[in-house]
Formats: sequence, structure tokens, C-alpha cells
Amino acid sequence: MEMQYEGKLNFATRSDLLVNFRSANIGLKIEGWSREDSVMEIKIFFRSKKDEAFDPKSLIKSTYDDKKNELNLEIPDLDEIKDLDAELVFKIPQTSEINAELINAPLRITGLHGIQTVKTKNGQVKILDIDGDIFLSTENGPIYLNQIKGNIHLDAENSPVKISESAGNVKIKLENGILKLIDSSGKLQVNAVNGPVRILNARFEKAAIENINGQIYYEFGELEQGEFSLCNKQGKINVIIPDSIQYDISARNRLGKISIGLDGEYEQEREGDQYHLQMLKGTGKVEIRIENQLGGISILNSPVNNDVHVDFKDAFDRIMEKIPEDIKEKVRSSITQVKGELEDINFSEIEDKMQKGFKNIETTISDELKKDKYQHMADKIKDNVNQIIERIKIHKNQSDSSEEQNNDLQRKKILKMLEEGKITVEQAEKLLLALESKK
Repeated sequence: MEMQYEGKLNFATRSDLLVNFRSANIGLKIEGWSREDSVMEIKIFFRSKKDEAFDPKSLIKSTYDDKKNELNLEIPDLDEIKDLDAELVFKIPQTSEINAELINAPLRITGLHGIQTVKTKNGQVKILDIDGDIFLSTENGPIYLNQIKGNIHLDAENSPVKISESAGNVKIKLENGILKLIDSSGKLQVNAVNGPVRILNARFEKAAIENINGQIYYEFGELEQGEFSLCNKQGKINVIIPDSIQYDISARNRLGKISIGLDGEYEQEREGDQYHLQMLKGTGKVEIRIENQLGGISILNSPVNNDVHVDFKDAFDRIMEKIPEDIKEKVRSSITQVKGELEDINFSEIEDKMQKGFKNIETTISDELKKDKYQHMADKIKDNVNQIIERIKIHKNQSDSSEEQNNDLQRKKILKMLEEGKITVEQAEKLLLALESKK
């Protein structure tokens, strides 16, 4: 029996509300508003395995303790329904705290003041425009945090993590996930094992980053003073330091080389089985300590975009939000396979692989749903794939231009060194030939 339901649940809450939310597979969007009461807007389409009528409100179990101003919400798995497509939007007072435990369900929290605590296994979590601390742990679910005014405590195993415009202390533990952190300030501590760590336009006053097998990329924003420690074992360390920063750099490496692209004098010597580099500019109030064992160290004053990197994961994650919960895992495996195939490949390979991957996803959705009404999902995926390919082409053109500009800069430096007598004609010729061979 097919059923469709649209309705509301109303709760006579007040500010400083605590919401305890539990769900395995059905997601929730939580939005802060200026009112004191709370309203859940419900849109559900599903098929019941039984012929008799089924009350959709029984999907959501709720209890409210007026004395504690505490609301408990639970969405259990029900055997009598299948092909469930649900959209739940919960509007609550702006000053509220969330305590959520999820398995596969996605969660979105927007516009709240207070502590937000989320524990999930596979579900995507988006937390936006929050004034308060975030405590978040996940195994495989993608994480996106934006405009957080408070401290962030994040523990992730295999998840991609993106954080932007945060202001506060950030503490992150990663095993196999990818971290991208943009336009943020405060203090930063990252402990990673296998995934790459990318910090862009960072305004942290203090940062300590440790990795074992993944790359560390740290791009400084404008800064007057601070303390920074970047340590790796087998991955590269790339550091971008603008000319305006007055730094005191100490870099140590055992096997990989140390490359310098900063103006100024530096000292490099061998100490036992390590290479040690010292470089000082101005007051040296920005202290930077870099240590690596088996990977290279590169210190430049501007980014060099030799590779085309396009983050297509968010596009697929948006599609996943629209897919019915009971078939989401089968579609997820298909999308995960495509994501894996698209990692670390050249642009010439991308378009063909994305088109083949789209066919795989489209077939999975078609086989599972077998309904014309869901064809728009496949159409959305196709539109996203085409948009991503176009963005890749744009990035490729920009990357080619940036690389040529960098080569011109390197040529000028080589010729200047020759003019100043720091290198011989033969050495200059070898350097110029090496530069040309990179093309």
C-alpha cells in the first residue's frame, strides 16, 4: 500500500532547549528560529507491507520534559514499511543544544547558539552558522562545518572533512580521512595517520600538525606572530609563507630534500643523518618548526598549482540526501567506487571515468527503484557530473597558466644568480635544461 503524508508536530518548548535525537536511517534538518516553540515539518512517501492503514506519526517517537526543557526524539526502524522517502525539517529556538546519535542518517544543523554534540557512523553531517562548541565523532560519514564561532573537537576514521570560516580552537583526529580547512583562526591541533591535510589561508596563532603517511599542506594567511609545528614521517610537507610574514624557520629532514622558494639567505647543514635548515626574516616572531623523515619539504612564498584538484564529493553527497533511505546503502557503494576511481588521475582520464561511473550509478538507481518518478535523481547526477567536468576544464587552463608563470620566475632567478656570479655558465645551463624538462 502506497502512502503519502504531510503534516506538523508542535512542541511548547522555550529557549535553552536540549534536544536528544536518535535515528538509524532517517535524516533530520534542524534550523534555529526566533520563536520559543518548536515545529517539525514532515513530508513522507512510503509503501506499507501491510494492507491496513499505517499512521505516519508513529515513525517519530517524542517526549518532552517541561521542567527540564528537554525534548527526546527517536525515529526507529519499522519492518512494516519500505521504499521510504522522508524530509523532516525541525525548527527550534536559536538558543538550543543538540545531542544526536545516528547510524546512516544524514543530519544538518543551522543557526543555533549552544553546544552541539553528534555521534554518527555513516551519515553525512553538516553544521552551519553555530555560536558554540562542536563535539563530533564519525566512522565514515562526510563532515562539513562552516562559520563556527566556538571550539571544534572532531574524531573521524575514514571521513572526508571540510571546515571553513571557523573561529576558535580546533582539535582533530583522523585515521584515513581527508582534511581541508579554509579561512579559519584560533589554535589548531591535528593528528592524522594516512590522509592528506590541507590548510588554506590559515590565520591560526598556533598550530601543531602531525601526520604519518599523508601530505601536509599549510598556507599561511597574514600573521604577525605565532608558533607552528609541522611533523611528518612519509608524506610531503608543503608550506606557503607570504612575503609579509617575518619568520624564524627551522626545518629538518632525513632522506627527502628541502626546497626553498623564499627570498633571503639561509643556512643548510648536515647533522648526523639529518639535513638542517635555518632561515630568519625580520623579527622572526612567526616561529615555524618543520620535521620530516622520508618525505620532501617545500617552502615557497606562493602556491604552485601543478595539479588539477576538483572536489566532486560534495556534488555526489547532495544527491545522496535525495535518495530513499532503504536503498541508500546500495547506491552509496556505487558512488564510493566512482570516488575511488577518480582519485589521483590525470585530466585526460577524468571525463571518460566520470561518464562510466555515472552509468554505473544510474543503473544502480534504476534497478533499485524501478519507478519513473525517481528518474529525476539520475538526471541530477548527470547534471552534476557535467558541471564538474566543466569546472575541471577551467581549473586545468588556470593550472597551465600558473605553471608557466612559475617557470618564468625560476628562469629569472637562475639568470640573476649567473649574473651575480653565484653559479657558473655550465651550472646555469643545466638548471635551465632541467626546468624545461618539467614541461
